[in-house]
Amino acid sequence: MRVYRWLSKCFPAAFRAEYQAELEAAAADLLNDEGAKGPLRRARLWIGLYVDAITRGFAERRSASPARASLMRSMTSEWRQAVRATLSRPATSIIAIALLGLGMGANAAVFGVVNATLLRPLPFREPDRLAMLWERYSPMHLDTMPWSDADFTDVRAAKSLAGAAIFRTRSFVLTGQASPARVRALAVEGGLFDVLGAGADRGRLFTEADSDAARDDIIVLTHAAWVNRFNADPEIVGKSILLDNRPRTVIGVLAAGVSFPPPVTFSGQMLTIEPELYLPYTIDRSAKARGTHSGFAIARLRDGVAPQAAGEEIAAIGRELERRFPDSNADVEMHLTPLHGQSVVTFRSVLFLLLGAVAGVLLIACASISNLMLARASGRAREMALRTALGAGRASIVRQLLFESTILGAGGLILGLFFAEAMSKALFAINPIELPAMFQATLDWRVLGFSVAMMLGAVVVFGLAPSLSGSRADLVSMLRSGTRSTSTRGERRTKAALVVIQVALAVVLLVGSGLTIRSLTRLWQVDPGFKPDNVVTTALRLPDSRYGAVSEQRAFQERWLTAVRRLPGITHAASMTMLPFSFDKNSSDYTIVGEPKPKSGDYQLAVFNYVSADFAGALGVPVIEGRSFQESDTADSPAVTVISESLARRHWAPGLAPGHQLRFTDDPAEAPKTIVGVVGDVRMGGFDAKPEATIYVPMAQSPVGAFWTTVSTSRAAEALSPDLRGALREIDPALPLDEIR
Repeated sequence: MRVYRWLSKCFPAAFRAEYQAELEAAAADLLNDEGAKGPLRRARLWIGLYVDAITRGFAERRSASPARASLMRSMTSEWRQAVRATLSRPATSIIAIALLGLGMGANAAVFGVVNATLLRPLPFREPDRLAMLWERYSPMHLDTMPWSDADFTDVRAAKSLAGAAIFRTRSFVLTGQASPARVRALAVEGGLFDVLGAGADRGRLFTEADSDAARDDIIVLTHAAWVNRFNADPEIVGKSILLDNRPRTVIGVLAAGVSFPPPVTFSGQMLTIEPELYLPYTIDRSAKARGTHSGFAIARLRDGVAPQAAGEEIAAIGRELERRFPDSNADVEMHLTPLHGQSVVTFRSVLFLLLGAVAGVLLIACASISNLMLARASGRAREMALRTALGAGRASIVRQLLFESTILGAGGLILGLFFAEAMSKALFAINPIELPAMFQATLDWRVLGFSVAMMLGAVVVFGLAPSLSGSRADLVSMLRSGTRSTSTRGERRTKAALVVIQVALAVVLLVGSGLTIRSLTRLWQVDPGFKPDNVVTTALRLPDSRYGAVSEQRAFQERWLTAVRRLPGITHAASMTMLPFSFDKNSSDYTIVGEPKPKSGDYQLAVFNYVSADFAGALGVPVIEGRSFQESDTADSPAVTVISESLARRHWAPGLAPGHQLRFTDDPAEAPKTIVGVVGDVRMGGFDAKPEATIYVPMAQSPVGAFWTTVSTSRAAEALSPDLRGALREIDPALPLDEIR
């Protein structure tokens, strides 16, 4: 009887006060009479009593509130009339729904990206407790400098940190598949996955013991790599795969949806690593480790510790290390940044600007539809006047017109969600702000909630004024005017105000678009310092297991460029470690031989680019003074260098730079390099970046294992790709040729 007593609350309170006891007594008598006829009969009786309590209770409530019942009947009738009115004017309705669909679709698509990047939490346990750790080196203007292993070991002991881990990027050649492939990897300390709170889909993840044992024969796959590279092999755990021709055993697969690290904003640029596999990171505990900065660090704050408090403790540790190790830690500061905020800092303002622009488009659409609805309401003034004469109140007319607007808004919302799906795919296809895959938009509850709220707001914006205007119909005036319909002064003012709003919003968007186009035009007119037309490039990375020696790297480089230059349609070919607009940068300091030595803490910074002969011809970089590198600049010839114009003007008047010598401060024992030429400045960071002082080093004298190969050609990249891959197969069939573009 307890359940029946609870269900009887469906009856009004006054009804229960008078008849509650009788209802329960009647139910008890029925149960006693029917209980002896079997459990099935008793169950059927219980169900009947429950249904009767609910249906009769609500019926009693309706009969007890005649005003509410009348309102419900009236609203039902108004909905039916709204549907008929919408269907009776299909052209107007279709135009309104199409306008709303486009506006809402654009807003939903952009908000989906905003949600995925700025609102959706990162896929880790308590992601708001995670922070990136950074070192800052002001003398070289480095606000986000990587960590040295020794500094990290000292900082990880901070009391405000529940755990910390260090990692660095790696790259391998995967063989044993249909064709060799380049895979991105991350060397991670064993405790990283505990810091993240990430789990394994199968197998296990790394532990501190794996890092302490300096193991390099085991790997963990990401879920995406397991599916895409190994066809979701259920027996993958325990198998060995070849990376750089070395077998490594798969010990686990990371859980689906976990991608680490998210984008890392480093030196003002967003780096999207998106590794496919992980291997253990072994901390370097040697004496020289404190001066080598090559790792990124992440930490989890203890519960109850604010980021500001943790940052103060880490900064204090940095000051103590500076006091203890002045040679390596002078002017080195330490700080932290919340992980999520640090990952999206480069495109936060762009997304909000884009969201504001599409919101303006939706407002213009709403103003247009509002005018359309006003014109439609003017044509229906006689209808509304007759309804008023027949007894319809103003509230009823307003509700019906708002219902019509709601139908249009709902249609626009449904159409907009379809548009949003297509727009989201298009946005990620062109990827104008280089969003990583982990930030791809999905239709979750936030996007749906935003879309519904946007629809309701749009209904109010474009439906309220026509509804209020249409409810003011005057029967006497309408009968005097016959079939003619004239606008009242209020309607004319409303229409004029809507036109002003439309024009104002359109002008704002038009001016913004014009300024954007003007900015883009001016950027395109900026000389980047090289000629990108008819240039094709690709990347190569030589595995250390087979090309660890300098002589092996030099021999491969010579054979590779010789083979490429023989291909049809190639006019110039060269290799380089830095490609314009690739946003990769290797900066260091230098000294000019014969000039006073800079004061301690003062640095002359330059970008270093290791290039092969004919790099100026391949990129179309002008030679201003002297010469570029030649094939005669070999390992056995005197050390030479070419510098950019901005660096030359930093020290000498025009024409005086060739013949001087410079030395890399990092290695004072190295022989000085003679400047043989000056080339034009190249905007390595993009059209809007300032040219940086650059030092070019010949690869023949300082070989490297990772580089871009750039060719000037009359052929398209698609036509040249098979020839480039064929040339590489003849030299080393186990090497993959990365994306050709």
